[in-house]
Amino acid sequence: MTTSGDAGTPPDCPNCGFGAPTGAFCVRCGHPLADAAAGGARRGFAAAPHERRLLPALASTLFPQLPRGSLATFRWALALGTALLVGLALGGLSPVALVAAATLVPTLMLVYLYDVDIYEDEPLRVVAVTMAWGVVAGIGVGVVGRLLDPAGSALLDQSTASSVLLRGVALPCLATALAIAGPLVLLPYRKFNDVLDGATFGVAAATCLVGGQVLTESSSVFGSGLRPVGLVWPWVVRVLELGLALPVLAGAAAGAAVGAIWLPHRAPVRDRGALGILGRPAVATAAAAALVCGGSLAQLAVGRATSLALLVALDALALLWLRQVVHLGLVQEAAEVPVGPALVCANCGRQTPRHSFCAHCGVSLLALPKPRPASGSREESGMTTAPDRAPIAHAGRAGASGARLLARRLLLIFGGAIAAIALATTLLVLAAAPGDLEPPCPSGPVGCEPSTRPPLVTRTPWRSTLYGFSLAYDDLRWRLVEESDTALVLRWRSDDSSPWSSQATLRVEGSAPAEPALMVERRLDALRSDIPDLALNDDPRREILNPQIAGRPGAGANACGTVATPQGGNASVDVVVLAAQQP
Repeated sequence: MTTSGDAGTPPDCPNCGFGAPTGAFCVRCGHPLADAAAGGARRGFAAAPHERRLLPALASTLFPQLPRGSLATFRWALALGTALLVGLALGGLSPVALVAAATLVPTLMLVYLYDVDIYEDEPLRVVAVTMAWGVVAGIGVGVVGRLLDPAGSALLDQSTASSVLLRGVALPCLATALAIAGPLVLLPYRKFNDVLDGATFGVAAATCLVGGQVLTESSSVFGSGLRPVGLVWPWVVRVLELGLALPVLAGAAAGAAVGAIWLPHRAPVRDRGALGILGRPAVATAAAAALVCGGSLAQLAVGRATSLALLVALDALALLWLRQVVHLGLVQEAAEVPVGPALVCANCGRQTPRHSFCAHCGVSLLALPKPRPASGSREESGMTTAPDRAPIAHAGRAGASGARLLARRLLLIFGGAIAAIALATTLLVLAAAPGDLEPPCPSGPVGCEPSTRPPLVTRTPWRSTLYGFSLAYDDLRWRLVEESDTALVLRWRSDDSSPWSSQATLRVEGSAPAEPALMVERRLDALRSDIPDLALNDDPRREILNPQIAGRPGAGANACGTVATPQGGNASVDVVVLAAQQP
């Protein structure tokens, strides 16, 4: 080790203790040498030195291997994609907005992986065990959710304990475990020898898993038409949850956990305890599952707007954790690798000694995208543990300009992919939309033939002990779900046991005397806690003519909306409410 007083040798860095060539930053650890107030610790984020490490920045954390110019392009892509989601939701095109939300972050992640060439000459293998695995696992978790938890109207009579156990704990833990399991296939390959590799693989798998699960559990929405009946503002909140909050939470948590699994196997021995208890694979996996479960429980416990705020708070925590993992993965390469000859930094375009960090802008050279070789030779920028990799220059300022042009082209590719997905979804929804309603009596009630159906066989009587009204139902057709002294809840016994089959729930309930129209409005207001976008269906063909119960005139309403689950599932429901007074 040299000292600052030795003639002809670079002074020691106060952070890592190794000789640091003249510059604003240490080329080994990235410590800001020009900032006397920095103390003994690096304040900036290794992938973006202009940002604080304890700042939960979205783009630089999820896409750390980008120079500043390309990073700005990815921020624009996220902003434009978010604006598209909000616009589709405000336009009432909720099925299209749903698909765009499910594919926004995965599409951007695919563009990122291609741009930075993180495949390491193994594109098929990496895509198969990260993004493709995430989609398949997401579909599997979605099918499990549909099988174990009823869809549509049956969601309204689920017990709180059942929803908390299944939707709040079991399914989130299963999804997190599967998201982490896929990338582990790449752990034995020594070419993926960075903690940063593991973190990136975890983010890619988890974001795709969320997208696959959302599309699987929301399949019933596509049969409701291009613009289903329902309020639009709840859908704005919903697509922000599905398009950003949920995939960011799952991706950041899984990425940090996979990075922690990479740590004891791929990091230098001295750095394996740098993350503390969160660097232990078992603890990191449990912490990731706890974050994802927290997001699901928040959606079960509070309303849509409040749950979105809580999800954003959890996103911030997960991003902060992932930033520490990424930062460690970038600075751990400074060990005892000798400083090499000068190269050109692709971020600032200035010459810097060959090592881990640029001496002028402080960016991690490992965090920069790898240039694709022009003549068959494989070249890389950045560096990892010797002797596997060594950093080389990009093509100077001209190369940096070319990278910005590539970023603009990738932005067009991203926009074109989202537009193609939206167009395909529109065509699919139009093809699956229900046709016009056929009246049961084309020439009016007089022209209808007498019904040939057998009379209803009533088998099971029920009576409200509080209000005194009674009824009888066919227990071969209806299954008892819940009963009390004021209400009875029945579910139709469908012959189709598929989780995608239509279901019907009947609730008969007594209440204090009131005008029938007021009772209908009260019931609709109560249903909006579970169906935030519930709105009256003004289609004249669905108008309730002469509403009555047991021959007593009353009031009625026909409404439509969407029941949502924490994992992104959405099920369209039709609601008919009738009310009448006893004489």
